[in-house]
Amino acid sequence: MNKLLDGDDETLAKLRKQFGASAVRSRDLTGAGFYTHFELNDESLRLVGRPSFHFGDVIANKGDGDDLLGFVLFVKDGFLDYLEGYTFGIEQWPEDLANYHLTYSNGENRDIVKLRTKWKDQ
Repeated sequence: MNKLLDGDDETLAKLRKQFGASAVRSRDLTGAGFYTHFELNDESLRLVGRPSFHFGDVIANKGDGDDLLGFVLFVKDGFLDYLEGYTFGIEQWPEDLANYHLTYSNGENRDIVKLRTKWKDQ
């Protein structure tokens, strides 16, 4: 979550505050990934305009390019809704993540302009 919510952006800053104040409502393991649903009821933390969008520009890899994991964060009506973790290149979610490295899908630095554009287009 820290990598997904990192960046000098007002929306990301508000989502970081939401994450800090949220509780995990449920966590579903699918074998090939997971869904973590959040609960938050503090209206003062809701994003202005009550937007709904998702983004997932963070991946985890072991360096060989084959064992990749992805993450998508869903925002509904201005609140964090759920985080999805998924595999591609492998069939099962790994038990040990120690050798995985988090990065942005376009490299080490996040393209914040592209991210903002994606939010507006949803």
